[in-house]
Amino acid sequence: MSDQQSKKQSDQAASVRRWITRQLKWEESLESLRDLDDDSSQDRSAEVVSPTRAA
Repeated sequence: MSDQQSKKQSDQAASVRRWITRQLKWEESLESLRDLDDDSSQDRSAEVVSPTRAA
């Protein structure tokens, strides 16, 4: 029973981490969209592609 409980807790922790990661990536993409208005959009575009390729 205790093994099952600890597994459930670790599963919950994993799902929370995944959710946080999604939120961070979403905020990153929003920031990159804002940066497209700037002159520095060229060197930022390389950073924008890499997280999606990793995922």
